[in-house]
Amino acid sequence: MHGLDASSLMLTNISVRQQHRTEDYRVESLTYSSVLVSADIFNNGRVELFESSAAGLVNTSGSAQSLYQLPRSLSHNELAERMR
Repeated sequence: MHGLDASSLMLTNISVRQQHRTEDYRVESLTYSSVLVSADIFNNGRVELFESSAAGLVNTSGSAQSLYQLPRSLSHNELAERMR
């Protein structure tokens, strides 16, 4: 388990979606069809984290912490493996 789903200890269904794009990965933490937290993880190691307004009802600090703890030197393949 990579931490994004485990970090959301609550009584709601949380799922994680990952999408490989040209210059980065997008990782999203969702509840039902609403995105709570999304992050763009760029090839150079930069991470941009976004919280939706729906995240105001849910503690998303564990998701943010999981993303910022990823090593900055991971290749696309290593990142994909960790996010599975």
